Amino acid sequence: MTFDYNLIKNNPNNRNIVLESVKQHGLSLQYASKKFKKDPEIVLEAIKNSGQALSFSLFQNKEIVLEAVKSYPDSLRWSLNKFKKDPEIVLEAIKRSAHTIEYSPLITNKEFIKEASLLNKDVSLYC
Repeated sequence: MTFDYNLIKNNPNNRNIVLESVKQHGLSLQYASKKFKKDPEIVLEAIKNSGQALSFSLFQNKEIVLEAVKSYPDSLRWSLNKFKKDPEIVLEAIKRSAHTIEYSPLITNKEFIKEASLLNKDVSLYC
């Protein structure tokens, strides 16, 4: 069964429709109104379905960004700078995909790279 984007496209201001849509297909967050792209509950539900939904979010906190990188490590690229500098978040992304170190300023921190290499030996390929 394919997802019907028209429901959320035609009802971007209906909280119930938006919430149910992002639970089924996280990327449908792109069609929600701005107020729902800022809503922590809706954003978290979208992220749980697809970490890539972070790219459409207008709200971020540590819980949301961690959830995003767990399901889609590349979502680190769309996170706020403060989260790109957060060792816990960056290590979570690196565990799943070594190249995500390229999205973080921690790439220049030799001690951090040493720690990250213990989680994923391929990190050194990107430094």
